[in-house]
Amino acid sequence: MLKSEERRIGDHLFRVTQVPGTKSIRLFTRITKLVGPAIGALAKDGEAIKSLLDQDVGQLGAALQTLCDDLNPDEIEALGKDFAKHARVKVGGEGEWMLLENEAVFDDVFAGGVDVFLGWLGFSLQVNYSSFLAAGRKLTGRGSGNDATG
Repeated sequence: MLKSEERRIGDHLFRVTQVPGTKSIRLFTRITKLVGPAIGALAKDGEAIKSLLDQDVGQLGAALQTLCDDLNPDEIEALGKDFAKHARVKVGGEGEWMLLENEAVFDDVFAGGVDVFLGWLGFSLQVNYSSFLAAGRKLTGRGSGNDATG
């Protein structure tokens, strides 16, 4: 069964549902290709990769620079729209759930809010790939000590 999670980001409440398996694997492959060079830059420094897994952005300067150098705006937009197919939003945190895949809703919610977009995209990644991220934390000794079974 696909799980859904909710999180307030900025002024909005988002509900993200997992992407079905086959599509999720395809998305993961695209994401890996997109961020691979940045991960490679981090891999040169074990502390930096631990910082990434701990979300300590203060240690990520070189990796973020590599990622920004390789960013393809069309690919970022496509990833956002792919995840939007599996998300809903309550604009202002109230009212009815709206489909984020609706282009007018998407544009309104993220207008002037790149931070909200990146927060939502990160949340979408967490909902879909938390077991992968947990495995990375365990490999670097940064896990919670609990067995992550997915």
